[in-house]
Amino acid sequence: GAEEQKVKLIFEDQSAIFGWRRGLAAKDFGDQLRAAVRHVTGRQSLDGLEIVPDCNPPRKVTPRDVFEGRLPSEANGRLILALA
Repeated sequence: GAEEQKVKLIFEDQSAIFGWRRGLAAKDFGDQLRAAVRHVTGRQSLDGLEIVPDCNPPRKVTPRDVFEGRLPSEANGRLILALA
């Protein structure tokens, strides 16, 4: 079956759950992730925004890392959206 993946996007005091199904095309994932990030941040431009898993030490990840599930387990799917 199509298993759903989920992460929690956090920006300042806003947050939202972003979910997608395994098998989603990478391009569609990218479009949906960008839309979700715009929604949470209230920003049209994503310039300067970084995705930082909620763990120690913090380290940036890419949208592809999120898509492919390469996130530190201790972040528990919590992704902080930070302005660089």
